[in-house]
Amino acid sequence: MSSQINPPQCGLLVIDVQSGLDNDPYNFFGGPIFNLATVQRNIASLLDAFRRAEIPVIHVHHESRWEASPLHSSSPGHAPFDWSKPIEGETVFTKDVNSAFVGTALESTVRKLGIRRLIIIGLTTDHCVSSTTRMARDLDVSEQIWVVKDATGASAKGGFDGQTIHETQLASLEGEFATIVSTDDVIRVVSQD
Repeated sequence: MSSQINPPQCGLLVIDVQSGLDNDPYNFFGGPIFNLATVQRNIASLLDAFRRAEIPVIHVHHESRWEASPLHSSSPGHAPFDWSKPIEGETVFTKDVNSAFVGTALESTVRKLGIRRLIIIGLTTDHCVSSTTRMARDLDVSEQIWVVKDATGASAKGGFDGQTIHETQLASLEGEFATIVSTDDVIRVVSQD
């Protein structure tokens, strides 16, 4: 991985890492997220690495407009997982659409923090991660946009399994919108002295 941009010029964008995506009793999102346990473990590792390196972490939480959604504000699933809760000093935005840039101050925050490499993780690859990544590129908010392939995930839909949905979305983002990387790639860059 190229490290032309120093770790302090990076920023981690954590999208919709909320407990309602783990416990979806009404199959609202199409079923279980492919490889969710690994995705959760990698997100936790990335949060730890960024926090230890004192690199900006920005959280975005989805607040669904639909009461039946596990991500509606009245649902316990709206809350982040205990292990992914923002800590003091981390920025948190709430959105009610797919892109984290719509109706929030995310764009101005990324610019104000001087983030030159925006690293995107979270759920789900085919909805909010993809929409936010595409809009980040369209808005040109950062010189580099990385999506972490093993810290994002998708569930089955349209007759396709979650792995296929996830991998297809990553393939459509690769190149034009983002660089697709692994958790290990990011931790190597963030851990540089």
